[in-house]
Amino acid sequence: MDDASGANHNWNYPILLNKLENKTTLIRHCHNVGRMPNFLLAIKEICQAPQTLVAVLDQDDCLMQTNIIDQLLDAKKKGC
Repeated sequence: MDDASGANHNWNYPILLNKLENKTTLIRHCHNVGRMPNFLLAIKEICQAPQTLVAVLDQDDCLMQTNIIDQLLDAKKKGC
């Protein structure tokens, strides 16, 4: 979920998510709504399947890492 980050940062999200296209949903907001409203939207309305992994990733901390998906899957396997 992109909370109105602006084109300087979000132009490459589709490229970064390319291999996961059929397993991800990219939601973009025109106006910043904040962390909690985004999280509640994700868990209450978008990701309703029990096996769904919901992860809150900050663009500059996580999405620029090339192995973030592996880290998330490892955490899921460990029960996180």
